Amino acid sequence: KPEVPMRSFFWSKIKDDDIDGTIWEELDDAHVELDLATLMSQFAKNKQKTPEELAEEAKKAAEKAAAGAAAKPKEVTLLDGKVLQNVGIALAKYRMPAAQIRTAILEMDEVKLDLEKLNSLYSLAPTAEELTTVKEYDGDKALLGKVERFFLQ
Repeated sequence: KPEVPMRSFFWSKIKDDDIDGTIWEELDDAHVELDLATLMSQFAKNKQKTPEELAEEAKKAAEKAAAGAAAKPKEVTLLDGKVLQNVGIALAKYRMPAAQIRTAILEMDEVKLDLEKLNSLYSLAPTAEELTTVKEYDGDKALLGKVERFFLQ
């Protein structure tokens, strides 16, 4: 069992008939030696940073900008990349800022948000864990990504 969480590995078995003429034909799988340390380092899951680590990074970025650095501070992302991508794509379809979406929900504006859009928004709702992660962030809220700011609304 690996010492660290590993990425998923998806593969398809090659039929014995399809091995002829490939590199697999030359290998003797009875004598294969694996360097497990290299495998673990190459296929380990990326460690997700805690809100405290992200807040510290944001503070350092803000200090660097205040010191006259030409580059603007990096956007802070607290959530999983897949969640960010899915919610970001869905939000882009609405073509209105998060505050306007919030207002349309609170005012039950059926013109801006029809039933289909409301169902879509419902499916984008953050999990309790994601909401906690975003709410516990104590750095500069202006540095948060678009999705994190939407979840704070």
